[in-house]
Amino acid sequence: ITGGHKVANDKEFWNVRAKSFPGHRDGDTYQATMLDIMENHGVILEGATVIDIGCGSGAYTIHMARTTKHVTALDISEVMLAAVRKSAGSLTNIDYANADWMDFEPPHKYDLIFTSLTPAVKDGASVDKISGYAGRWVVNISFAGPMTAHVLKGLFKLHNIPSGGASKLEPVMRG
Repeated sequence: ITGGHKVANDKEFWNVRAKSFPGHRDGDTYQATMLDIMENHGVILEGATVIDIGCGSGAYTIHMARTTKHVTALDISEVMLAAVRKSAGSLTNIDYANADWMDFEPPHKYDLIFTSLTPAVKDGASVDKISGYAGRWVVNISFAGPMTAHVLKGLFKLHNIPSGGASKLEPVMRG
């Protein structure tokens, strides 16, 4: 249940959440700081092709599109993708893909596969798929400890996942 509305699946959950989800805001420095940290660790955004898996409302997508050659914004929620389109304004180097990561058929490898706090990467198969389409880099911004983000409580309930547990993918993604 989210916002008093009972949801049946992930897509519906995120479509409902999208209405109150924070989007890209010019002047918001958090995402820029995180991208600077990536670049300080050797990730080169300039001229890169990127897929932002579980892009949400596009906070990172928009920042990356200003530097990269091309970004694919992938999200299960068409409402989230509508928010990305709105924030993109005149940017023309973004493609929009409305699909679950495991159902999406990437047309090629990407220089960078980027994920941030997304439940789209949920098991070994989704990590293996990322490995198969990563040309140079994979950046996964995730919880290092217990997941306590309020937005995830409804998703945990939907999937009968006990909240507060550390990610089972942490050892796989850290490698």
